[in-house]
Amino acid sequence: MGNDRIQSLYERSTEKRWNPIPLDYLLKRYSLADGRVQLLFVIWIFFIAASIISVFLLSPPRALMGDEYQSLYTFFMMYPPLFLGTLVMFWVGFEWGFIPVFLSAFLIAYSSYMPIHWALLFGVAFILGLAIFALCYHSLPVSPRPDNLKRIAFFTTVAFVAALASSLGSFVWSLYHDLSAAETFTIWKGWWTGTFLQSMILVGPLLYFCTPSIERVKSNYFEIPEPDVTLKWIYTAILSVVVVLTLFIVGANVLGSLGMQQEMAGMPSSVEKNFAKITGSFQIITWNSIGLVMAAGMGGIYLVGSWNDNLKAKVEEQTEELEERKSSLKAALEQRDQLLDRVNNRVKDNLTMVLALLELQLKTGEQESVEKTLKDSHARLRSLAIVYETMHQTNAIDNVHLKQFCLKLSNRLSHSFKQVDQAIDVHIDSDDITLEIEKAVPLAMILNELLLNSYIHAFKGRESGTIFVKMREREQEILISVRDNGIGLPEGFDPAKQKTLGMKLILTLTRQLNGVFQVDQTYNTGFNLDIPVEAAGA
Repeated sequence: MGNDRIQSLYERSTEKRWNPIPLDYLLKRYSLADGRVQLLFVIWIFFIAASIISVFLLSPPRALMGDEYQSLYTFFMMYPPLFLGTLVMFWVGFEWGFIPVFLSAFLIAYSSYMPIHWALLFGVAFILGLAIFALCYHSLPVSPRPDNLKRIAFFTTVAFVAALASSLGSFVWSLYHDLSAAETFTIWKGWWTGTFLQSMILVGPLLYFCTPSIERVKSNYFEIPEPDVTLKWIYTAILSVVVVLTLFIVGANVLGSLGMQQEMAGMPSSVEKNFAKITGSFQIITWNSIGLVMAAGMGGIYLVGSWNDNLKAKVEEQTEELEERKSSLKAALEQRDQLLDRVNNRVKDNLTMVLALLELQLKTGEQESVEKTLKDSHARLRSLAIVYETMHQTNAIDNVHLKQFCLKLSNRLSHSFKQVDQAIDVHIDSDDITLEIEKAVPLAMILNELLLNSYIHAFKGRESGTIFVKMREREQEILISVRDNGIGLPEGFDPAKQKTLGMKLILTLTRQLNGVFQVDQTYNTGFNLDIPVEAAGA
């Protein structure tokens, strides 16, 4: 498992993009007492020492102060600290690389009798190239290993720009030591060509051959952080380009001014005045160029800021939409949980009702056959199933459509009690009535018992018959009438005195609904049921 993680990190580091280990991240993530951190610092200090020593061994400071500038050309043509710092920057991070480069440049400048502020400026010029490398590879998803044509082209382009950027230090050296235009040009040419050749001949091949092994070691001993391209990084990149271009223009102006001053020496005053006018024109062009570069840089920052604001607004808008969806989903989940609770309660209540029905069936005083007992129980349980079937087909969660229930119930009963020599029709006349499930279940049981009673008892000895079901919804109640044109009820029929389970269920469930149950024989056999609307939940 650990080897798979290391291999994954290694592939991410070597194949996708530059993944340094920032110094602040290392100090936050690991303790200084950690052996891995101590070993890394020892190696880093060794690189710093090697960089400083290489400068003083290659060309002592006093040799750089001589009248001959060939030693300066050689010194800047091959500058080991920049070579070592670039490798450290790619393999570990920018701050790890720029410190040895800056210290080496600062010490060599200070040892050459430069004031501290000039020495600091000279050291900053050296790290401009490293900054260009770091900004480009941090901002773009490109691996530092130049192992294909695209990466080689990218590395070459960045190396060229970085060489030009770091070569601006030659103008700092030239200005302080009052070198001629030819000397300045020689140093500048040696500086940027030497830096560029170092990158192509030494840094590039070493990155190609050594990067996989070093990245594997890094992934083995450290957790490499994910790269994060922030708005701060983008602003820094734009400002760095502006600074480099500005310094380049200033350097070119200084170099041109020095050359013109040398050419003007000993010329007649009239010619000198003409050169002065030309110099003034160049100064105007120079400052205009600097203004344009700065305006372009500020414009870039403004555009990036506007883009970031628009992106932020879109992100906030999408975040609001996600929050709304989250709230809707949360509400849906809560509704689902409530529905599941209701379903669980209904299942429990229905099972309780089933058990109660079976117990009543067993305790009835009538001596019924097993077939009849099972058939009646089956019909009563089926009415419960039809209730939920109706709810499902009408996509209702808590309500039952009475007319559809009656149609289904009558069809099932007709199929169960169908006889070859007998034709019984059911005529249903109903308003569009919907009841809550808590009220619909007992009402469904009552309708089931009334229809069963007509099917079983009303048409004995007859070849045909009709059952009439009428349901009306008034302001304060629901009126239900079940009649048939059968043989009629016995004389003096009183529901309260009946001992059958069906009639007991009808009366019990009617009381549960706070309704009124009546027998009406004005037109054949009829039963009327009045249910208060509030009690029914209509």
